[in-house]
Amino acid sequence: MELAIQGGTVIAVLFMFVALFLSLKTWKFFHVFMLFWVFAASIVFVAYSAMVTKTHLVWKKTLKERQEDLEKAEAEVVLLRDGGPAGIKNPLELSLDEHYILSAREELLRVRFERGGVWRNCQVINAAAASIQLNTNPAPPDPAGAAPPKNRLKVNDKLTAYKEDFVPAASDQWKVPIAFLGEFRVTAATDTTVTLVPVLPMDPQQIAHVNAPSGTWVLYERMPIDSHRAYEGLDQAALEAAIPRTKPLGADPVYDAVYAEMITNFLYDLKPMTEVQNAIPGFDPPPGRHWVRVKFKKPPEGAVPANPKDSKVVFEVEVNAEATVGTMLSGEEFYDLEGRWRDANYHQKDDAGAGYPTQFREDDIAVFDKATADQLISEGRADVVDRLFVRELVDYEYSFHDIERQKLLLTSKVADITKDIADLEKAIDKVNVQIAARNDEIAKLNSDKGNHEQETRQVTDHVNKLTGQWATLQKDIVELHRANRHYATEIAMMQKKLKDEIEQRVREATAAGGD
Repeated sequence: MELAIQGGTVIAVLFMFVALFLSLKTWKFFHVFMLFWVFAASIVFVAYSAMVTKTHLVWKKTLKERQEDLEKAEAEVVLLRDGGPAGIKNPLELSLDEHYILSAREELLRVRFERGGVWRNCQVINAAAASIQLNTNPAPPDPAGAAPPKNRLKVNDKLTAYKEDFVPAASDQWKVPIAFLGEFRVTAATDTTVTLVPVLPMDPQQIAHVNAPSGTWVLYERMPIDSHRAYEGLDQAALEAAIPRTKPLGADPVYDAVYAEMITNFLYDLKPMTEVQNAIPGFDPPPGRHWVRVKFKKPPEGAVPANPKDSKVVFEVEVNAEATVGTMLSGEEFYDLEGRWRDANYHQKDDAGAGYPTQFREDDIAVFDKATADQLISEGRADVVDRLFVRELVDYEYSFHDIERQKLLLTSKVADITKDIADLEKAIDKVNVQIAARNDEIAKLNSDKGNHEQETRQVTDHVNKLTGQWATLQKDIVELHRANRHYATEIAMMQKKLKDEIEQRVREATAAGGD
């Protein structure tokens, strides 16, 4: 190749001299002179162009080699940093059996985010009735003279407090929370101390823990969030030891039933439904507690594609809620009602910053609620791997506040009922006085009734006697009346007889006088 270039250069030079010689016959000397320098400059340009081209090819080859080395180095960095292959930007893209540093870091960030700040090994300085002062940095001074770390607490911060102690069964002897002390508000804070007042009234057990001289406290910025791994791997005996009964067995049937249900939920959480049903015959949880692990398959012919732009997508789920920035600072909920992130800073995004749903392809495995899984199975997009029992997670912060609200309502009702009972007792006392007075009246009336009955008997006897006398009198009157009528008849006959006799004598006297 180099010989060909050199030969071509020689021929070009010879051609240049021949052309110059022939041009002298018709051209002016100035034109021939300029042509010579044009040919000379062209030769120099070609020489330098060849050198530049050769240098460009060498650097291009070097650049390609360096790019390959850079890709290898980046892959090694990703492997060292994430513990997995490059190209995975979202932990949801990992399979169920892949546990890389990336997934562990994301899980740690989520736990730290949900947990918030934590201040361990806090010692009580003063536990008064109205407020409690704690030392948040009880560690001995640094021999090097370094300042102790600041607690960064501010007035009006809300904290959840627990009594902590060592776990005897742990080989590393970590302190863990053993008793819930309540929710507190910061009223004063320095770099190493904090003064707290309870937000909710404390019960006698909490007051006893606060007044106990031994033990340290642990402060949480947020109430711990329940998770399905809270009691993972514990059998029934270990669960009952970790969550001891507060009432003896058989003392309260309602409490026994609630306690047994709670232990069952923790024991069989995320366990296959067949295992639960074998242990508890007839076990039938509500649909919300029945989840299904499915394996996606190629949809049947004619099925509506989940993503028209990508035929390999079998199903997709939107995990980003409506984009809102700064919701954590405004105090709103982190998630919507479907559990999706509301804060745009935590949305699932691609390299261009655009949000995208979680996509499932053929042979992917995922866990869904029973309704969604049944729909996927009925559409022919997935097959059942196994069915799981999933216990309902508890919102402890809401539960404690709700319990306190119910306690206040019950206390108010008890006060109202106590007042009503006192009013009823007063009314009963008045009624008892009235009853006593009425009983006296009844006794007097009963005495009067006896006298009245005796008088009634006497009057009745007298009436009966008078009735008998009246009957006799009536009989005598009837006889007298009959006699009177007889005598009246006799008198009438005697009067008539005397009248007739008198008239007879008068006639006789009259007749005698006439004579």
